[in-house]
Amino acid sequence: MSIFAIDLDGTLLTDDHQVTKMNKQAIQLAESLGNTIVIATGRSVHSAVEHLKMLEIDGYVVALNGAVVMETSNQEILFEKMLHKEGAKAMLEIGEAYNANVSISCLENNYQVDFTGQKQDFVQEFLPGQTPFTIISHQEAQQIIQRDSVLKVAIMNENIEKLEEMKRHLFESGHPVISSDTHYIELMAEGVNKGYGTRIIAEKLEVPKNDIVVFGDQENDLGLFAIAGVSFAMGNANPAIRLIADHVIESNNESGVGKTIMRLLDNRRTVLRGGQE
Repeated sequence: MSIFAIDLDGTLLTDDHQVTKMNKQAIQLAESLGNTIVIATGRSVHSAVEHLKMLEIDGYVVALNGAVVMETSNQEILFEKMLHKEGAKAMLEIGEAYNANVSISCLENNYQVDFTGQKQDFVQEFLPGQTPFTIISHQEAQQIIQRDSVLKVAIMNENIEKLEEMKRHLFESGHPVISSDTHYIELMAEGVNKGYGTRIIAEKLEVPKNDIVVFGDQENDLGLFAIAGVSFAMGNANPAIRLIADHVIESNNESGVGKTIMRLLDNRRTVLRGGQE
């Protein structure tokens, strides 16, 4: 049995956020042959689960870049780690300083603080189909950070240069953010990443590292690549991801995930047939 850990945006999903027929069929076939499917994403638990439902399979989700790990068949939370309040406050403060849009993710609820003055739903603009985010005030955000278990805070801005400035300031103040898209920087608790979350699932299922197959395209997939037996970067992936991947495959718009899974399954069938002859 293998684990197939798959990122969503820019990987499984096309640029218009759809799952191709090839991707769906390949994943369903892999699951029917006894493999485990893991959706590993920066999106919320709800959004990750909805995509597994769309694929019509049970599996696992590593959501919010690894801050939450859940088995979908019984909705059991296998892991959850909240972000330190200081980090959440730092993200909120720098978002305000740069007139950016800030999102706050908890297990059940998601919020946006709009410092742009445009009253835009940036999450829906950049990630259509994402769980709805409630737009709140700066004061309400401070209360939520103080009161609730915040798992991830993200800053969204269309100005990439400003985003890089924010990223640098946060690093210098001890808050190492990551990027899941050119318009996003995200902060989770220390040690949280997609790889750590996927390893929890692998240990539960007693799947060795060699049997962990991962697919990704962005900086927030680095942790995933670090724990993989074999890693596949999409043709559209960030150059840094393509550089460290074992293989570079077709793009997200070309059903790269599905085509690769089918090749892997075909290779296994060939090996089995050879062993029986």
